[in-house]
Amino acid sequence: MKIFFPIIIFVFSTGLTFGQEVPQTSEEMTVVESEVESGVPEDEVYENVANEMCACFNTEAEGISDGMRKVIEDAGKSGTSLREVVMGHASANPEQGEIDMGIISKIYGDELMSCMSKVQSKYKDTDIDSSDEVLMEFLQKVDSCGLTYAFLLEGLRQ
Repeated sequence: MKIFFPIIIFVFSTGLTFGQEVPQTSEEMTVVESEVESGVPEDEVYENVANEMCACFNTEAEGISDGMRKVIEDAGKSGTSLREVVMGHASANPEQGEIDMGIISKIYGDELMSCMSKVQSKYKDTDIDSSDEVLMEFLQKVDSCGLTYAFLLEGLRQ
């Protein structure tokens, strides 16, 4: 099956969707084909997709303060509106909030889109998509995926 991997990301009032495929080297294709076709357990494939998505997002989110990171991750865990907690935290800490909001607003640039497109291309022969409940469970369980989970969950609610 081909992957349908529209990464829906919430940007406080705008959702982005992308699905552009990025060419891969033959070495990358070999790794993917062996993983998908050699009977790698489905749970392991989901975990790999989750980890790679989170690595993309975390690279772009570097510099967000620990306080902002915590309120975003807590919102994801509790199901609270991301917009409300981010704006509330930024208002309570105006100087740091301005820095954090600047980073958050720049997260959704070409680098993230390129990285996520590579993940999409790598797993195109699977039937995993970004709204997949199993993938969301893996994103929720992996410690390094708190930000990714929170933003993706908010985007899926839109």
